[in-house]
Amino acid sequence: MAITTNAPTVIDREITPHSTNAVAFAVNAYTADCTGNEILKAAPAAGYSIVITQITVDSAVSAMSFTVNANATALYGPVTLSTETTAAGYVTNCQHVWKPTRPVKLTAATSLNLDAGKAGAIHCYVEGYVVAG
Repeated sequence: MAITTNAPTVIDREITPHSTNAVAFAVNAYTADCTGNEILKAAPAAGYSIVITQITVDSAVSAMSFTVNANATALYGPVTLSTETTAAGYVTNCQHVWKPTRPVKLTAATSLNLDAGKAGAIHCYVEGYVVAG
């Protein structure tokens, strides 16, 4: 099932990339089934790289695991999200935030993807920027 993303938007807070040509973005994505290594941020043109500053993933599916990929190569994960069921029978959402101590730069012309370990709804929010080089 395809992932639905909003149009990349400019982040209105200051970031400090190492390039004056950096273009900031924020992607908010949701899918009911993320088992197909879904693209979060399409690969930029040749010679440009995606740089990740933060990724937030959440799901209410019990024992949902996910991996953040650069194309099909694992970049971070797998991480398993654990949910809890309240006494009234409500399932609590579980969230994981990855905010690396230093920005993570993908290889040039590589997409940022998300793959889940099983079927189920998952939401992902990514902040970063695209730079030449």
